[in-house]
Amino acid sequence: MSQNAQPTTADTSNNHQMMSDPTGLDTQDISMDPVQMIDRSAPTWAQPLSWFFASGSAICILSICVMTVFFADLSVKVQQPLVAILLAGLGVIPVLGILIFEFSHAKALAGYRIFRERTEVVAQAFVALVAFVLLTFIHPVLGLAIPIGTVLIFGISRLLNRFSRREPMWDFLPSEAISVFAGRDNIGKNLTLNAPLAPALQNSYIRAAAWFALVLSLGCSSWLAASEIVAPAATVAVALITFWSVHALGRFIIQGGSKNPLEVGLAANVTRVRVAPDPESEVHTSGLRVEGLTVLNGDKAPIISDVRFQIEPGQVLGLIGPPGAGKTTLMQALISPYDLSNLDVRGAVRLGETDLWERSNRPSNVPALMFPSVPLILPTSGANNLSFFETGSLLEQGKRILEQLVFATDSVDKICLAPDATKLSASEQKALAFARGFLMSPHLYLLDRPEDGVSEKLMGAMVARMRQECRAGRSFIIVTENRAMLDICDKLMMLHDGRVVDFGPAHEIKARQSSGWQRFVGARSLETEENLEAWVRSHFKRDGDEINRRNACVVAAELLAFSCQNVEPLSHQSISLEFKHFEGHCLIKLIDRDLPVSSGVLSRAETEAAEVGGAGRLSPLAAVFKLCATVDATVEQDHRVILAKLDTYDPRKTGGKPPANVVQPGDQSGAIDHANKA
Repeated sequence: MSQNAQPTTADTSNNHQMMSDPTGLDTQDISMDPVQMIDRSAPTWAQPLSWFFASGSAICILSICVMTVFFADLSVKVQQPLVAILLAGLGVIPVLGILIFEFSHAKALAGYRIFRERTEVVAQAFVALVAFVLLTFIHPVLGLAIPIGTVLIFGISRLLNRFSRREPMWDFLPSEAISVFAGRDNIGKNLTLNAPLAPALQNSYIRAAAWFALVLSLGCSSWLAASEIVAPAATVAVALITFWSVHALGRFIIQGGSKNPLEVGLAANVTRVRVAPDPESEVHTSGLRVEGLTVLNGDKAPIISDVRFQIEPGQVLGLIGPPGAGKTTLMQALISPYDLSNLDVRGAVRLGETDLWERSNRPSNVPALMFPSVPLILPTSGANNLSFFETGSLLEQGKRILEQLVFATDSVDKICLAPDATKLSASEQKALAFARGFLMSPHLYLLDRPEDGVSEKLMGAMVARMRQECRAGRSFIIVTENRAMLDICDKLMMLHDGRVVDFGPAHEIKARQSSGWQRFVGARSLETEENLEAWVRSHFKRDGDEINRRNACVVAAELLAFSCQNVEPLSHQSISLEFKHFEGHCLIKLIDRDLPVSSGVLSRAETEAAEVGGAGRLSPLAAVFKLCATVDATVEQDHRVILAKLDTYDPRKTGGKPPANVVQPGDQSGAIDHANKA
């Protein structure tokens, strides 16, 4: 990951000016040294080192098995008790070797537990294969039990995976489920949230196959010993080596057929597109730039569709929209697309010169961080949660920031001294998470419903701190309905079904919404029609609104088609459609950059709508006249505006039947294709 952009000279001067800020916040913390991070990864040296330790431990185990030959041959056969004691003493050496290798493995690769475990399985399987080759070299029958036991494990695992019923991931009876849902069984809840990755009978049939191989190897080696082909003392050693080898190879087979825990929950695919710099904008050099961000589910249906926007350093963007619009998914895609389980993510997200989707194990500044609606608090002390398990000056800085949010040293001590921070109240956990985030001091904050579980006092402190962070050049993207949070937004983006339907200065969108107008912004292209119709349909949700919904969709689609008649290919222009509902009618307004519509064009379209009937095809503007009561064209601030008034009805008052002034299905002609589609 490339190094995060450093603050400019202006940012540094602002930091010094903020030391006397009237909010009372000690803003010296904003200009502190940035926290360094590395992303999860395995270094190149980890693989051979893990192999060395795992193989060494396996060889020690095999050496203990081989020692049984000497016990039988030098002690039992010649009846020398002292030799048995001496051999037992020598046997302690490989046992100590196992302890040393295992301890060194865990110590050298601390923090890579799952990686160690999976590498250990592969290394032990390799040593088992070597043992099989050596036994076969001595005599082909000696190693025969190892492949038989391994094939048995492979066959049983495939049969069980195909025909057996999987054990449910929870560990309680259906009659006990109500207790879990009622909040009376926390252990049961935890079991449901942590599904086992391995089948329930996996260890059972591995053990059974290993014991079967041991019995088979005893038979084979005893037969060879009775035939005086091998020494009788080797019988036990061969059986133990076979047992261990089959068990090691069985674990390898099962691991190969199961999911890697390090890859569970990852996105199906993440594709980073190349973005050419915009010569007319300087945002790409320092701010956030998002291009073509799209998230698809397993059926390739869009969850987030082609989101594009830019924000400058120090700006606050508010994400608004109905529930299920895709706001949280968009936030997660911005910072960590790899964690969108089984989804396909495409696009580009850059913060200055930093690619937010790049992962690296090289130390770097924290470019961005995510505040989920439920904060991530680990079951360890509050101090460890606050300072990322660091101590010293970093913890002291975190405590100062936390005090600015909770306004009391007693509260800071209570939070930091808590042995398990997950037991703190929701508000205390939020304060802890916010202080930790401000301690990281990234250049971009992503906040998902920060107001949930937060007191007014903490919210006020949060807003004050955010203002100071903005002065230092940090940016925010917030999913919120809180008025205080919305008041500090410089821009607003409205999502609907994963599509951006409005984006612009916050004061303009607020003023438009307060007057009852809703706006859709999209590309000036016929490809926008599907998104536009989905947006229009969202304004008619009552039972019996089918004709209202259909007519409004047709008018919007025909206005879009009319706007696209004169657009040049690849012009990358945008259009706006605004909608406002009144009693008995609605207004649909098209705004684009084109030549004004003359009165003659309006007259010809109106005449065409009056004269053409039946199955005749209408031009887009004539189709609008056919459906609407009035159509007017004006120019506002160098933009062409077409305003259409469409008669509607309230199905609650008319019993679901439209009045005579509302166009019925089949009454309009040229727009019939759009009507059927809507």
